[in-house]
Amino acid sequence: MKIFLFFTLVFSTQAFAKRYIVPQDKDVLININHLDSSKEIYPLNIKVLIWNIYKGENKSWEKDYKDYSYKKDLLLLQEAHLNQNMLSVFSETKDFSYIFATSWIDTKDKNTASGIATASNSTSVETNWQRSYYREPYLKTPKMTLFTKYKLAGTNEELLVGNIHAINFVKAYKLRHMLEKAAEVISKHKGPVLFAGDFNTWTQTKLNNMNAIFKKLGMESIQFKDDVRKRFRGNILDHAWVRGLNIQSSRVTKTLGSDHAPIFLELGIY
Repeated sequence: MKIFLFFTLVFSTQAFAKRYIVPQDKDVLININHLDSSKEIYPLNIKVLIWNIYKGENKSWEKDYKDYSYKKDLLLLQEAHLNQNMLSVFSETKDFSYIFATSWIDTKDKNTASGIATASNSTSVETNWQRSYYREPYLKTPKMTLFTKYKLAGTNEELLVGNIHAINFVKAYKLRHMLEKAAEVISKHKGPVLFAGDFNTWTQTKLNNMNAIFKKLGMESIQFKDDVRKRFRGNILDHAWVRGLNIQSSRVTKTLGSDHAPIFLELGIY
C-alpha cells in the first residue's frame, strides 16, 4: 500500500509539472489597458484596494470587483487568472492600466496565465518583479512579487508599491527568503512605500519572520477595527505595510466574491 501511494504521488507530481509551465523572464509581464499619459497619483488621498480574487471563480466576483475598484487609485490583486472572462473585465475598466506578473501558465486551461496584478489610473514609471526562489510542493510552481513606482503629483517623490502573493505550504525559511528579497528592494527606496498582499502567514513563525523583516525597515503594519481578514489555523494571511504614509482610513469587509476579504485603504503623505 505504501509503495502504491508513493508511485501515485510521484506520477501526480510529474503530471502537475507538465501542466503548469513557468514562463521565460521576457514573458512574465503582461500589460492591459496601457495608459499613455503623464497622470500622477494625488498624494493627499490615495485610495487603495487589496484583494486576493480567487481566480474570479465566485459568481459575484465581477460585480463585486467593479464596485470595490470604483474610484480607486491603486489596485493590488492576487490570484488573478487571465481567462477570457477576467481579461474582459480588466479590459472594460479602462480607467486602470494593469501590470500582470505571471507565476505560471496552465496548459490545460487554454494556456491561461495566473499571477498577480497591480493596476492604477496613473502611469507607472518603473516596474520590476521577483519570482520566488523556492517552489510550492506538488505543483512545483513559484509565486511572485511585483514592484511598481508612481510619481506623486506636486512633489519630487515616487511611491513604491509592492504586491505579493507569497509562497505557500512550505517551511518558514522558504517564505522568509521570499520576503527578504522583497525587503532588499524596499530598503533601497527613499520615498514612501506600500507593500501588501497575501503573505500566507498561517503559522506563528511565519508571522514572526514577516514582522521582524518589515519592522526592521521602519514599516508599519496596518490594523483593522472589525477584522474579518481570512485566517488559516487562526492566523491572518493578508497584510498591508506602509512607510512614509499616513493611514487616513482602513477597513476590511466580508464578501461573496472571493474566499478572501477585500482590504480598503486611504493613505497620504501628509
